[in-house]
Amino acid sequence: MGGPITIPKLYSGRNRSFFFTSAEFQRQRIGAVRLLTVPTAAERAGDFSRTTNAAGAVTAIYDPASTPRTPFAGNRIPANRIDATGTALAALYPQPNRPPANLAGAQNFVANAVNALNITTWTSKLDHVIGDRDRLSVRYVLHNFPTYTTGVFEAKGPDPNESTADRRAHSLLINHIHNLTPTTINDFRLNWQPRFFINRSTGLDTGWPARLGLRGVSERAFPRVNPAGYTSLGSGTHERVQTPIQDMHIVNTMSKFRGNHSLKMGGEARLSRNAELFNQSISGTLGFAVQGTAQPGVANTGNAIASMLAGMANSGSIQSTQFIDRRAWYYALFVHDDWNGKQPAT
Repeated sequence: MGGPITIPKLYSGRNRSFFFTSAEFQRQRIGAVRLLTVPTAAERAGDFSRTTNAAGAVTAIYDPASTPRTPFAGNRIPANRIDATGTALAALYPQPNRPPANLAGAQNFVANAVNALNITTWTSKLDHVIGDRDRLSVRYVLHNFPTYTTGVFEAKGPDPNESTADRRAHSLLINHIHNLTPTTINDFRLNWQPRFFINRSTGLDTGWPARLGLRGVSERAFPRVNPAGYTSLGSGTHERVQTPIQDMHIVNTMSKFRGNHSLKMGGEARLSRNAELFNQSISGTLGFAVQGTAQPGVANTGNAIASMLAGMANSGSIQSTQFIDRRAWYYALFVHDDWNGKQPAT
């Protein structure tokens, strides 16, 4: 929508102000099939008597507290040896809902998820003739494009693929053209672009570590849990907040036309800022491997979920950064002359 702005008491004769505005909307939903490998109900309870490798041979589970290591009786971890945090983590997996792809139990769960994108763009422009020597133009653009990915787990936080991202960008352009003389023109431009990007894992600030019995880490996020051979729990990145992000670009150019010379001179300044808080793994990353419940040097022994239930983590880390406020300044001056000499005789 656009047209002239007419104010009879101020303007007479021709129109001096014009406006234009537009809005665009895009809503996109893309389906995604999640094929996951999750522990069976028996494995969650510590029963690995039917856990096999791809060839169908039962995988032996060994007691990590024994020296030398001895297998658990019946390939079952006794209830009094199961770690409370490991049990709480295993219980967050969805139940298998399809036949596994192989005898080892791979890809025994399937569900549909949605990757969503919502785009809204609003553009407005105003042109105004101030007088015979001055013209002013103002343009504003808002670009909003949040995204989200739905989860397939019952609880908010354990799903490794579920996430939200808020993203927004503004742009304000001001252009003033002033004719100092019929042969001298000054062109001033200012462009201001603030924006922000906020990516957060689901389940943030809901006290998951305390609910899991996990101590020594931040209470803000669901920890990342990586059991070898099974789908991971929790997001790989807990939080990344970039705000404010600002860019300002100021340019002033004066043009002088005289005879066969076209002289331009001016300068520009660019001011940038990017403030960021990156908490990649503030509530910890835990890794569970088969070695925790395996017999060293013996093939087809040990299971990562069994190691998790036994409380035998293979690795652990916490990653977070301090708030970083980065700024940059750039300045430049220039002089440029186009000279058209006499054309040579032909």
